[in-house]
Amino acid sequence: CPLTIEHLMQATTERHVRFLVPKVLARLTAATSEQWIKKVRHASTHHAASSSALASPTYRFVLMRDGLAILRGKVDAEFSVRRIRISDIVVDEAQRRGRDVNYQSIAFCPYTPETRSALAMDHGVLNTFGGFPYREMDAAFDGIDWSPIRPLLDFMKTVLCSDTGGGAHDADTWWTFVQSWHADIVQNPARKPRVCLVYYSKQQQVGKGFLAREICSVLVGDYFNQIDDEKHILGDFTSKLARYFVLAVDESEQRGVSHQLCGKLKNRITEPTCSVTLKGIDPYDVRSCHRYIYCINWLDALNIELLDQRFFVTECSSAFQGRKELFAQMKQLIDRHAGLLWNYFKKFPLQRHWNRTIPITPAKRTVIARRYPTPVQFAIASPIFWRGQDTHPNDIRWHWDQLYTKYRAWAREQEMDYGIVHSAAALAGPLELLSIVPAKDKGRLQIASSRRTGFSASRMLLIQAVRRFLTNMGDEGADDWEPPDDDDHDNSDAAISQ
Repeated sequence: CPLTIEHLMQATTERHVRFLVPKVLARLTAATSEQWIKKVRHASTHHAASSSALASPTYRFVLMRDGLAILRGKVDAEFSVRRIRISDIVVDEAQRRGRDVNYQSIAFCPYTPETRSALAMDHGVLNTFGGFPYREMDAAFDGIDWSPIRPLLDFMKTVLCSDTGGGAHDADTWWTFVQSWHADIVQNPARKPRVCLVYYSKQQQVGKGFLAREICSVLVGDYFNQIDDEKHILGDFTSKLARYFVLAVDESEQRGVSHQLCGKLKNRITEPTCSVTLKGIDPYDVRSCHRYIYCINWLDALNIELLDQRFFVTECSSAFQGRKELFAQMKQLIDRHAGLLWNYFKKFPLQRHWNRTIPITPAKRTVIARRYPTPVQFAIASPIFWRGQDTHPNDIRWHWDQLYTKYRAWAREQEMDYGIVHSAAALAGPLELLSIVPAKDKGRLQIASSRRTGFSASRMLLIQAVRRFLTNMGDEGADDWEPPDDDDHDNSDAAISQ
C-alpha cells in the first residue's frame, strides 16, 4: 500500500480521513499510556533505488512521540457544515475499527507477497516490515539476461570461493552454497537459514567486507547493517537487532567477544526468538529472522566446534587485494544494475534443503583443527615432524628439546598460541593423544652421537594413531589422511639449527 501519514495530513474531508486511518496509523494499547505509530516513506540510502525501473518503495513505522499532535488540522465534516479536528476523527475511527487499528504489540517479520499469508502472526501484533527495495520480474530465471551482472558474479566467486585447498568441483559447490544463502534472504525471509557465513583472509582489503556490504544492501536495503563491534549483537545493549535483520560483523577480534560468547552467537544464528535490550528499557523478546556474516582476519575469531553445523567458512582470495579501481568499477556496476542483481537472487533456483549439509572447506578444517592442542596440530600438519630428527626409514625419532625448537618456530609461523607448552618436557603430555610415549630407557634415546630424553614411534603405527584421533574428533576425511608432503613445506625452517 503506497499510502503514508503524509496523505492523511493532506486529507480535506472526514470520509477521506476515516479511509486512511487504518492504512497509515496504528495504536498500541498494551502500554501504560496509548502510543501511536505512523507509516512513512523510507528514503533509501542504498544504490539510489528510486532511479531504478525495478525499484519498489519501502516504508518505516515510526513512534509518534507527541501522540497525535501533528494532526491538529481540521477537515470538513461528512454530514454537517462544521469542521472537525483530524485527531478527533482518528481516535473515533480507532475505537470503531478495533483490530484494524489497535495492536497489543509490535514485531518485525520480513515477508514476500507469496509468503505473507503463511506468516504465523498473532492477532494484535503489528508487523513493522516495510518491504524489499525492488520488485520481482515476470520472467523465469532462465528467461532473463544476466550478462550485465556476470562480471560481478564472477568477481564474487573468485573472491569468496577460491579456497586454495579445493579443486574446481569444490569451488562450484561452495559457490552454489553462497548463492543459496543470499537467495534465501529474499525467497524465504521469515525462515532463518541457521547458517552464518564466515569470510576469512589473512590479508586485508581483499573484498570480503565490500561484498558483504554491497550485496546485502541491494537485497534488503536499509534493513542491512555492517558493524565493527560484536557487542552490538552479543553485548548488553542490542538495539541493532530491533532494526536490522541482515548483519555483517567486520574485523572481528582474535579470541574476542565472538570467540568468548560463541555459544550465545550460535543461539542468535538458530533460535526463532531473541532478546533485545535498549538503554533505559527492560529487555523484550522479538521474533528473530536475523542472518549473519562474519568477515575475519583471524582464524581464532570464532570458537567453532568439531561437529559444527552452523558456520560456513571460506578463505577469500587475495587476487584483487588493494585493487581500489576494480572495487569502484564493481560498485558502479552494482548501482547501475541493482534491480537485476536483486532479481538474480530472487529467481535463483534454490533447493528446498540447501542448508541441510554445510560444505566442509579447507579453511573450516583449519579452524576446527586449531581446537586440538597445538602440539597435536603440529604433529598432524607439519612435514618437519614427520621428517624426524635423523630421517630414520621406518620410525619417527626426536629428542624433546630439538622437537620443541621446531614446534615453537612452527607455532610462531602459524600465528598460534603455544598454550601450556612452554618447555620441551611439556610436549610429551599432549602428544600422548597420538599414542606417542617417551623412550623406554628412562626416557632417553640415542640419536646420532647424542643421548637425551625423547621418543621413537613406528611411522606406520603413528599414521594409524592419527587417523583414529581424527575419527574420534569427527573428521570425515580421517580415513584418507596422510602425513603432510615435505615437498610442500616452506624451507624457511632450514635456518633453525639441529
